[in-house]
Amino acid sequence: RKEQPVNRRLARSTANARPGDEGVALLLALLFVVLLTVLVVEHAYETTVEASYVENNLTMFQAETAARSAVAYGYSLLASDLESSTLAGVEGTDFDSLVDVWAEGLPYQQINEAIMQCRVQDEYGKLNLNALLKPNNNEENEYVVEALRILLERRGGDPELVDAILDWVDLDDNVRSSGAEADYYTTLEPAYGCKNGPFSSLEELLLVDGMTTELYFGDPENPEEFPSLTELLTVHGDPLGRINVNTARYPVLEAMSEAIGESGLCEMILTWQENGDPVTSRKDAETRGLLDAKEQTSRQQRRAEAEAGARKPEVWTWSSDVFQIEGMGLYERAMVRIQAFVWRDSGREAAELFRTLDWRVTQ
Repeated sequence: RKEQPVNRRLARSTANARPGDEGVALLLALLFVVLLTVLVVEHAYETTVEASYVENNLTMFQAETAARSAVAYGYSLLASDLESSTLAGVEGTDFDSLVDVWAEGLPYQQINEAIMQCRVQDEYGKLNLNALLKPNNNEENEYVVEALRILLERRGGDPELVDAILDWVDLDDNVRSSGAEADYYTTLEPAYGCKNGPFSSLEELLLVDGMTTELYFGDPENPEEFPSLTELLTVHGDPLGRINVNTARYPVLEAMSEAIGESGLCEMILTWQENGDPVTSRKDAETRGLLDAKEQTSRQQRRAEAEAGARKPEVWTWSSDVFQIEGMGLYERAMVRIQAFVWRDSGREAAELFRTLDWRVTQ
């Protein structure tokens, strides 16, 4: 008798349950399973991304380590060049040429599981944009300016572009006939100013009015005939604008030879390079007809004679102070390129032999 009321209440409670309650419970259970699945999948995705990120960082680290090793190898080549003779009876410190040990570079070589490559270039073998104006004044260095005009024209560029380049580096705001100053650059979108100072890098040349990417980068399908301007021009060359006859390429030699009115010199110099017969000293340069004998006269007098055409202009040199070391590192699908522009001071101890002028890493 006592259990009967309880059983009746249970029966009534079951009878009063709504028919959709079971479905709601099932939906809630399914929703919980879906949310749990999303969380698990998201966690797995994040774990995969993080693992891939770590792997990519490790890959880039290996490639950059190889590139740095290649640059270090380049430093060692430049240092060893000062310790050994490149020609019988001639010290390597007296000249720099393509027969020197640094010019050999390093072909692709394995280092650990990566591959490295090193190339060393002489910046004095290129035309120096920062020598378009004479040191300590705003006067044009006529032979360097004319050589640049010829070089650009031979590559299909507008020789009047030199006016814009001169306006970029000179110290005033006076516009040359085909040049451009700040009043032009500030009208561009985006606007920027005119440097009115030395180039910090060769890429800065792309900001100059009239410079095109086609002219700057050359012809990638025919790099021998139309190389990039990075192979011919520099901002770290000889301060006086002189060209190293032992390392300069044909377009530079041609431009400078024509600028001084001695176009025949170009082929003669190239023959010396091809035969491994570099100019080794001033006396050697005088003997070969590159320079007049250096008489015991004042610098002002020699300069006056050169300007009057009585002496050959001193636009050639045979030794260099600044070099570009290019190190390449390859590891799996990663590649890192490092460019180091270094000043080599042969008069200092080994610990102070080099001073890095610029360091760039490209991935």
